Amino acid sequence: MLARRPIKNLSWQVFLLLTAFVASAAEPLEEPHLLTLSNGDVLRGKMVSYGQPEGLGWTRTDGVGTMTFDATKVQAIDLGPVKSVPISGAMPARLRLRNGDVLDGSVTALEAEMLKFDSVSAGPLTVPRKLIRSISPQSVNLATVFDGITGTNDWTFAEVTSAGEDAGYWSYQPGAFVATKSASIARDLKLPDQMTIEFDASWRGTLNLAIAVFTDSLKPISLRATEAEPPFAAFYSLQINSHSVNMLYVSQKEPVKTLGQVIAPMLSQKNEAHVTIHSSKERKSLTLLIDGVMVKQWTEGMSPAQGTGVRFVHQGQGTVRLSNLRVRQWDGRLDETSPTTHVGPDEAIITVSGEKLVGKLLNYDAAGLQLITGQTPFKMGLERVQRIEFSAAEATSKAPPAGRMARARLSNGGVLTFSLLSWGNGKAKVVLPGIGEAEINTEMLQQLEFLDITPATKTNPLPN
Repeated sequence: MLARRPIKNLSWQVFLLLTAFVASAAEPLEEPHLLTLSNGDVLRGKMVSYGQPEGLGWTRTDGVGTMTFDATKVQAIDLGPVKSVPISGAMPARLRLRNGDVLDGSVTALEAEMLKFDSVSAGPLTVPRKLIRSISPQSVNLATVFDGITGTNDWTFAEVTSAGEDAGYWSYQPGAFVATKSASIARDLKLPDQMTIEFDASWRGTLNLAIAVFTDSLKPISLRATEAEPPFAAFYSLQINSHSVNMLYVSQKEPVKTLGQVIAPMLSQKNEAHVTIHSSKERKSLTLLIDGVMVKQWTEGMSPAQGTGVRFVHQGQGTVRLSNLRVRQWDGRLDETSPTTHVGPDEAIITVSGEKLVGKLLNYDAAGLQLITGQTPFKMGLERVQRIEFSAAEATSKAPPAGRMARARLSNGGVLTFSLLSWGNGKAKVVLPGIGEAEINTEMLQQLEFLDITPATKTNPLPN
C-alpha cells in the first residue's frame, strides 16, 4: 500500500528540546530554524545557503558571520511553521505520486504520456503518467477557517481532573502544542457545518487522544457523569489510541452513545500520523483518515452535533505533539489514498457517489473528463469526480539524481522528494526524480529530512 508517508526526521532528544522551547505568541522568532546533525547535535539559527561542496550556511543572532557545516553531516532541518497557499487555476487538483509525494496545484494538460501540472510549491511540472498514483479534483472556493498554531490566544487550557496528580497542561512551541501529562486544550473555531480538520500528531509512549468535534464546551467533559457537568451542547467524541479508534455521541440529555469502534493497527506501528477528519452536521457523518487512508466513516446512529468548537484531550502516558492544524470548509469529497493499487491498462474514475468506472482517459479539461469504457465514450463533469486512479506501471531502474536526496514537508500538507542542489535568495533548486529540475520557494518548506543518513544515527525517531 502506498499511503502518504510521514516524515521521520527528528530524534527524541530534538523533540525534548523543542518541547522545552516555549515561546510567546507575540514574540518574534529570532532563531526560526532547527538544525539536526547526524551525531544528534542540534542548533537553533537560520539556514541561509546550501550547496556541495560548499556546505550548509547557518547564522545565529549571537554569532559572528556565517557558520558552515559539512552538508553530508546534516540529518534534518526544521524550518518552522508555514501558511497554506490557496489552490488556483481552472482545474485545481491534488496529485499523488507512486513514491508517496503529495502536491497541490492545477492540471493544465493531460497528454498521452505526460501530465502538465502547475504545482503550488514547485511551479509548472511535466510529470510522466507512469509516476502518478491518483489525481483528486479540488474546489477553490472553500474558505480556510484556521491555518496553523501561532500562539495561545483564544485557546482554553484545562487540567484533566480525573488524572489526579498526573494532570498537566498543553504548552505552546512554535507552530505546535505539546502535552507531557494528561491535559485539555480547546477553542471555538466557528466550525462550518461541513468542514475538514487536519493536523500532524507525534507521540512518545502510549497514544490516547480524544478529539471533541462540534463542541461548545471549552473545558473537558466527564463522560461518566455528563448530567453533573455545566450545560453543554451535544458533540462527537473521537477517541484515538495506539490500537483502535472509537466514536461517541455525547449529549447531556441522554447517555453517552457508542457509534462504533474500529481496530487501527497502523497506529501501533508508528509514532506519528497525519490525521484528517471530515464531518458534516447536515449529513450527520464523520470520516477519519490516517495518512490519507480511510479508517472509518460513521453515519449510522449519528445524531446532530450542535457546537462550533474543537477540543483536544491527551489522556495517555508520555508526550504528544500537535502541529500543522488547519480547518477549512469541506465540499463532500474524500481525498483518500486507495488501500489497493488499481490493476489494469486503463484508468479508474471514482465518483463522489462511490461508483467506479474503468476505461481509457482521453481528455481532462475544465469541462470535465472524457472516458472510453469498452467502445462507449463517456463524459463526466469534474464536480462528480472524487479521484482518478492510474494503473501501476512497470518500474524502470534509473540512476538517482546528483546531490543529496531529501524529503520535504510542504505547506498545504504536501510531501515532496527531491535531490537538493542549492539553497539561497529564497529559492531551493532541486531535481525531482523522473521529472527534472524545479525551483521551490523556501517559505513553503516546513521540514527537510535527508535520506542518506544510516539508521544507526537516527535513534528513537520522532517527527516534528
